[in-house]
Amino acid sequence: MATHEGSVSETVETRVSVDAVLIKGPRDEFPSAEIPTVFADGVFNLAHTAEIVKFYLYRLDPGLKNLSDYQTQPVAQVVMSRAAFVATAAFFSSAVEALNAGKPLSSPRTEPLT
Repeated sequence: MATHEGSVSETVETRVSVDAVLIKGPRDEFPSAEIPTVFADGVFNLAHTAEIVKFYLYRLDPGLKNLSDYQTQPVAQVVMSRAAFVATAAFFSSAVEALNAGKPLSSPRTEPLT
């Protein structure tokens, strides 16, 4: 079983669904400020093998002289196991249904993937 030490000295064990890996996270109620934040306007492309899925997130950057001009800029590559990608797609699908119904979004999965 793999573990990951959080950046905060005191950690607590949390089970997450991604490949049933045990991750030790910060004891605080909210994520650390050290977690990277990525703003994206969408997904640029998607490629997969039998075991992994990868895709690029992009943002639309406006021109400095002409604000109606935009440049598509890749900002991050996401690489996931196939099982994690399928679970994420299912989570996003249910989140879209909740958003369309005006319901609060559910919390992330805490049980192992099967």
